[in-house]
Amino acid sequence: MKHKYKLFLSFLFFLSIPLKTMGEEVSIEIETEKSKIDIQNESFEASDGVILKYGDITLRADNMKKLENRNVILASGNVLLTQGTEKVLANEVEFDLDTKKAIIKDSKAYDSNLQLYFGGEETLSEYPSKITINNAWFTPSPFEEPSYKIDADKLTIYPNRKLEARGISLNIKGKEYFNIPYYVTSLRPANRRATLFPYIGSDSDRGLFGIWGFDYEKGPLLNGFVDVEYSVKKKMALKIGNDYKIGEYNTGSIDAKRLVLPIANNENEWDITLNHKVKYAPKKDVNYLKFYELGYGIWDLNYKNITTNLMYAVDGVALKDDYPSYVKKYNRIGTFDFKIDQELGKNGEFNLDYYWTRNKEALRELTAINDKIVDKDELDPRKTDVDLYRNIKYSNGNNDYAVSLQIEDFQDINPGYVGDINSFRKLRSYSVDLKGPKIKLDYIDSDYDEYNKILNLKERDDADYNSLETSNRIVQTTAYNRNNTVGLTFGNYYPFRKTDFFGYKEKNLGEEFVNNTYVGFGTSKVNVEKKTYEYDYTTDNPNFKALYLSSTTDDKSRIFKVFEDADKIRRVKNIIDENYLSQTVKVGNESIKLPIKDSSLSYEYSFERRDYTDIYVPVFDSDRRKIEDTSSITGYKIKTDSAGNTIKKNPQMNIHKFNTELFTTLYDNTALRGNNYDLKVTNSIPVLFQAVTGKNATDGVNDIIETPTNAYAIGDDFNIYLGNVRFNYNVSARRDKHFAENWLKNAETKNYFNLSIANKRFVSLNFTKNENYEYEDFKSEEKYNREVQYGYKTDEGNSFLYKLGDYNYKNYSNDIADGWQKQMFKERTNEKNFSINYNEWGFEYANTKDTLKDIFDGVMNLKLETNRHTLGFVYDTKRMKEKDFESNHYFRMSYSFGNEKYRALNNTPTNYADDTYVNERDTSILSFMYRYENDASPKYAATATNNVENKEMVKQSNLQSFDIANNVKTSISSNSNVVDDGLTTEEQAVYQNYVEEERLKQNKFNLRDFNSQLQDLRKNKKYFQVSLDLGVDSEYLREKRISSGTKAIDDFIFKTEVGYLDKFYIKYTYDMERPDVLDRNSSSRKSSYDFRQHELETKYMFAKDPDKPWWIGYKMQYTQNGAPNADNHEIYESSSLAEKVNKLTLQMVTLTHRFENLEWEIGVGRKWDEPDNKDLGFYPIVSLLALALTSCGKSYNVIGTSNVSNLDGRMLYLKVLKNNEFKTIDSCDVVHGQFHFQGSFDSVKMANIFMDNESVLPLVIEDGDINIKIDNTQQTVSGTPLNDKLFKFFNKYNQMKNQENELVHKHDQAIMNGRNMDVVNAHLNNEATRLTQQEDNLITSFVTENFDNILGPGVFFMVTIGYQYPELTPWIEDIMSKATDHFKTDPYVKDYYKKALENQQIMNGMRSAPANPQPPQAPAPPNAAPTPNEMASPSRPWLD
Repeated sequence: MKHKYKLFLSFLFFLSIPLKTMGEEVSIEIETEKSKIDIQNESFEASDGVILKYGDITLRADNMKKLENRNVILASGNVLLTQGTEKVLANEVEFDLDTKKAIIKDSKAYDSNLQLYFGGEETLSEYPSKITINNAWFTPSPFEEPSYKIDADKLTIYPNRKLEARGISLNIKGKEYFNIPYYVTSLRPANRRATLFPYIGSDSDRGLFGIWGFDYEKGPLLNGFVDVEYSVKKKMALKIGNDYKIGEYNTGSIDAKRLVLPIANNENEWDITLNHKVKYAPKKDVNYLKFYELGYGIWDLNYKNITTNLMYAVDGVALKDDYPSYVKKYNRIGTFDFKIDQELGKNGEFNLDYYWTRNKEALRELTAINDKIVDKDELDPRKTDVDLYRNIKYSNGNNDYAVSLQIEDFQDINPGYVGDINSFRKLRSYSVDLKGPKIKLDYIDSDYDEYNKILNLKERDDADYNSLETSNRIVQTTAYNRNNTVGLTFGNYYPFRKTDFFGYKEKNLGEEFVNNTYVGFGTSKVNVEKKTYEYDYTTDNPNFKALYLSSTTDDKSRIFKVFEDADKIRRVKNIIDENYLSQTVKVGNESIKLPIKDSSLSYEYSFERRDYTDIYVPVFDSDRRKIEDTSSITGYKIKTDSAGNTIKKNPQMNIHKFNTELFTTLYDNTALRGNNYDLKVTNSIPVLFQAVTGKNATDGVNDIIETPTNAYAIGDDFNIYLGNVRFNYNVSARRDKHFAENWLKNAETKNYFNLSIANKRFVSLNFTKNENYEYEDFKSEEKYNREVQYGYKTDEGNSFLYKLGDYNYKNYSNDIADGWQKQMFKERTNEKNFSINYNEWGFEYANTKDTLKDIFDGVMNLKLETNRHTLGFVYDTKRMKEKDFESNHYFRMSYSFGNEKYRALNNTPTNYADDTYVNERDTSILSFMYRYENDASPKYAATATNNVENKEMVKQSNLQSFDIANNVKTSISSNSNVVDDGLTTEEQAVYQNYVEEERLKQNKFNLRDFNSQLQDLRKNKKYFQVSLDLGVDSEYLREKRISSGTKAIDDFIFKTEVGYLDKFYIKYTYDMERPDVLDRNSSSRKSSYDFRQHELETKYMFAKDPDKPWWIGYKMQYTQNGAPNADNHEIYESSSLAEKVNKLTLQMVTLTHRFENLEWEIGVGRKWDEPDNKDLGFYPIVSLLALALTSCGKSYNVIGTSNVSNLDGRMLYLKVLKNNEFKTIDSCDVVHGQFHFQGSFDSVKMANIFMDNESVLPLVIEDGDINIKIDNTQQTVSGTPLNDKLFKFFNKYNQMKNQENELVHKHDQAIMNGRNMDVVNAHLNNEATRLTQQEDNLITSFVTENFDNILGPGVFFMVTIGYQYPELTPWIEDIMSKATDHFKTDPYVKDYYKKALENQQIMNGMRSAPANPQPPQAPAPPNAAPTPNEMASPSRPWLD
């Protein structure tokens, strides 16, 4: 459609006037229509709208003039002054360009950093140092006409520091209250300022306490705050924060989050953090820096020291309460956290990543405590993961040399959980490269271990030793892997190149192959030490056999893979301890061009000789494996002669290796013109041959070193490119054989197939097979994997992915004497998975089978067979391509079930006559969650606010399991990591922020708890959420049938929550845990339950005026089981010690009131707590939230980027429609492709970005970060709900317009092809009619679906603004007949409809018609915004 605003072209006169200020020459730029210039006196006068730009200052006014020979600007009439984060509206402004001081008359200002409105009769602005206002007022309310404000005789604002007011009174709707002579408050960020108003509370640790503080500013080194806490029990404690700045580059802070003063024999309590940051920029060009001089650098240095009596375990319990012995033994933990990225010289760089502690033992014992809690309460083990690391990197060089250094130390304090890879790593790497002579020296010293999982691993239940549960533990498979290498290389040298030492000229064509011929040499001294483990839970493993036959072992350990037995049955797989001197020579050619286009051949031949020194000959067991001997210097048992002397050998290995690759272009017409199709066919064939000879490398039977293999490998990489279609087939095969006896050691085959179309549709198949042989004719293990994938993504945005996987593993035994059969597998595992995803839908199925055999009475038979199935389904409307509704739905369900068959030994492992096979159903687990959300703002919620910090976090409602990805530091801080797993990503971030703040205050009990803050996030939504996790004793259920179904439930967690905007919410949780049915009545148990608890929380608004709401809230927690006795404070979960204890553990009532953006809350409650004397107690809690001065109003933040260079320097205006005219609310320049609007608003509005007088694109002003991206073809607006919705609509419409344009192309093509145009036109007309109807339906449905938000009236405006005059078309009548009252009362809609009715009366002859009536235009829907090139051209509408 055509967007016809009544705009006029005007000639903009640009005037640049040089000014001298502060010894530098600067200039001002003026845009005006009428001006009078006096060049001699450097003065001017301008009227009818003037814009002045000077540095970071923009001044707009109806009239403006510069005084003669003075750098003073006078502006009057609708003055708008923008400087930094401050925007001022005034009648008159006198601005001194030299001092940047301004005198402002009758002003109203807003500072986006302070989020504060203020104004007065006369203002002296000395920005950024201070602002002084006489007869002033200020308010945090975002309303244009606030209900309240504070009047002051004199107001002084020190931005980001403090606000001082003298002679103040509270003005509520024109009436003044509470006259106060002086008031001062901090304007610092919330975490860098003192407690503004007295905070009063009570808890068991401190008794009654109060907190109050003050800010201070005494120069660059002393800038901060002090909070003083006085309590009945602790006497006095401080919270201190001091920021400092040293010179140009150094800043930092010293924080004592809690420091108890040593009064009245108080315990030491402190939580101190030191931070120092350096941001360095060199004084001269980096190209002229010497190698040791500093370039750009960023340093972040932190040190934290905290006493353990302020720390909490992973379940949120204070260490001093539940683990006093630990607190007594370890009274503090200090950590260093350094990160440095520093450039050195022109090419050098230094990097440091350092997180370490001197209190490793304290940290180790703390993580041991947390690990027990994780096992007991079945928490995510990543919550307790603590890693220490030191990593230093340095590199430098130029065209002549290069040097590098890397030092790394890593320690995982508590290894052995899923996700861990190493418990330690060590690396020392140094390198010097002389590029001229091509000589390089390398030194590497490394060591690490490795952890891996065991399939189907079980572990003992903490509550019931005889019960097994699925384990998330992993085991150490490599004890150490040490490598110490010193290497010296020469080359590569190209003897036939002019640039190298022979100085020959390059050859041509047939002789060309010599140009790329090279030679190289190298030598190295290598020492390797390595030990690996395997975990074989069969009697083929001597260690397991000993456990199996032990009388103290139960049948659970004999049959199942039990984690607690892992260390006992662990067996050494291989031990390496060898050192050798390596000497290598190589010759090759990088590329020999072939007489076939774009085809070449490359090759390399190398010879390596390894001379081993003093290799101790090992002693091997019956399975031909080295016997472990931890007292030996090699790690294995050393063979001795008859005299008892150790036997050594000096092996020698010669390795010949030849690599070659043939690359051919079989066909290529892509360089030709006029092809019906482009076709290119290529093929690459790599080939490897390796031959090894040696001596003294065996003891006659077994290899005493890790011998290289005779090997050959061949592959083929075949590709066809046909237009936008690519076909790839890749196949490879490799065989490794023993160097001397030539028996097969390893066989590997890979097949890969891929077909893709335009990178949008693909199918792939991947097949791999690997066989390992320990010695001749004994295949020890076999792997075979298959994977199929198919996927596509359409132009409309639909995405689909199908995946099928089949993974197989087998291992074998060669111990024929005991009854094992080499050709029959000892263990077989098979994992199948299938998944399919289409837009918002997802389905996954997985099946895992594990079959384990063993020897029973000399015969190989089944010991254990498990079969587990898991199904999962997800539906998430957030991922919808086209969502035609405002609400979001998320549904997740998973169901896991299985069965196991095992040999029951009846605790007689050597008596096989009484053995039987048992078939049982494994525990079934059902889990589901449903969540409904509607983000639509209600009519009355225009002033709703969001008080929660961290709004910039990722916003999504895709619920997921709670995950701490970076928990190194939080595990030893004063945080608790307990969280509801039904949180969005944003809500998880708010939870972490809440825990941090509350732990710093040391509040045992707080009205503004996490759930209260969570409701601040959700209060503008209508939502419902329900989830269920159910564990069932399936074997009992199968035996008793459905009649006893409830008894079969082992674990049950039910959660439900309902919220309607900020009017009310209610949340209920029930958590129950108990063992399998047969274990519930055990004599060792105190209750048939492990744990039961109910939690209820609700809040309800009662108020007619949404700007002055009241809420009443209630919270209750009731525990039925969970303590070993009624007087013990600790709540047990999953414990056989839990006896029946019925107790209210928490109860609280709150009352809350908000007046615009000021809010207070008061409450009283009782909490089950542990006082210092260890007796159970209930304490009343009364807290009052202070009135918040800082505004919590809604703010918009528009961040724009452009990659179009000719937009740079242009001025953009943000305008809203008011009284049928566009009013400017903000403006900015496009600078280096960036532009930014920021401000506050009282209600959601449609707005337009203008360039000059032309509309560029529409957007919605709403709360949050609004992102605009501009490129050469389109513009997009995203980041907030309504903007996302609006531009999805634009995209749909543009797709239809593109289809219409394609009809024109088809018409022209038909003419060129000589088609029958009557037939063609009939077909194209039908298509055009269909598309027109679709466009009409799209616009109509969008407007009707958005009647009650700003989008409906907004798109109605875009459609009707293209009419020559308001008219009552059938479309308008249809829309108005369906419209809601909210839509009809919109100012533009109401005015348009009124005028359209009047015009209809004129057309019906009921009124006089105008002299020259124009035919009405049909409504046209909005099109996309123009390209940036069109935007940069004057007078081009954004719609066509």
